[in-house]
Amino acid sequence: MDSRIRNRLMETSESLSLHAAQPPSQIEEVFNFNVREMEVIPSSTLSKYTVMLGQYLITLQIRFNTARVIGSQKKKVFER
Repeated sequence: MDSRIRNRLMETSESLSLHAAQPPSQIEEVFNFNVREMEVIPSSTLSKYTVMLGQYLITLQIRFNTARVIGSQKKKVFER
């Protein structure tokens, strides 16, 4: 893989990191959410949690894909 592509993948991965998307305290708030309180929490808060979890999922998928591409590249180098 061209070094420019690899560098661009790494830059994209870093720019989309979880902590760049949301402050860690907000993510912790979502992870510590008590489902029993769902009926009393405003729908706007639940929507906010949904968006934050969506961003988290996208971030994890991007990091996974980036690692897989780099791993594939290293495997090809070793096979040569």
